Amino acid sequence: MGGGATALWRWRRARQPVVPPAAENRDVNLDVGDHVHVAEWSPDGTTRVQHRGSVWMARLAAGEAAAQGQHVIRAVEGNWLVLAPAERH
Repeated sequence: MGGGATALWRWRRARQPVVPPAAENRDVNLDVGDHVHVAEWSPDGTTRVQHRGSVWMARLAAGEAAAQGQHVIRAVEGNWLVLAPAERH
């Protein structure tokens, strides 16, 4: 019985959707998915943005190109926002 219950539990768990890490999970961090405006980027790929009434330090998400304009918050790492350009519609 115990072995069968363990196998069933592992099978059910394997079928559940993968939960993103807390830094990227909107259910854990409500800032993820919000939009911010970037006026300019520093040469090192960082910037300061206004978000929720405060100035935040931000950096580009891996593989993204630095551009001015609307960006979406992909993750929050400590006091840093990780940004990616917003989808153009």
